[in-house]
Amino acid sequence: MICLFLGLAFSVAAQVHTAEVDLVVDGTNVALPWLRESKGLLFYTLDNEYASGTEMHLACKTDGYRYQCLVATDSRTLKLAVLYCGPAVASVPPQQNMVLDDTRGRDYLCLIYSDKPIDADQLLKKYAKAEGNFYSRMETSLKEYRTPASEVRYIQNRLGLTCYSNGMVPLYIEVEHR
Repeated sequence: MICLFLGLAFSVAAQVHTAEVDLVVDGTNVALPWLRESKGLLFYTLDNEYASGTEMHLACKTDGYRYQCLVATDSRTLKLAVLYCGPAVASVPPQQNMVLDDTRGRDYLCLIYSDKPIDADQLLKKYAKAEGNFYSRMETSLKEYRTPASEVRYIQNRLGLTCYSNGMVPLYIEVEHR
């Protein structure tokens, strides 16, 4: 009986996926995120505003996710750009930094984690056809593959999450760009 119980506990624990991310600014500073909620959607905002020319990169640690995709846009164009899509890596995008352009306002990043490959072309097509703000367009694009929000726990004051099932999980980040 004990062996059966231990076997069950192990199989449940094996389904837990985690991700933790540091948003490194100008090479050494780690941005402090704040978890926010609006209309049932959880997203992170950062502790500071950042000027054009600021370099950023994401240092990631995942357990259970095999794939990730980083997309970005700004509040003016809402045109989605795929910065990285492929196997889960420790630094996204690999071997390059993101640099804030001259378009000031709010920039949006979405780091998508998945246990299966992510089709970036399909994501871009669905996003382009969707309507609304960045979040509603992303949620529409991910809808059929997205893990239910009730199965995801986002970490307060740290970019990260724990998820209790398979599927795609978005981690949304807003950057104030001055």
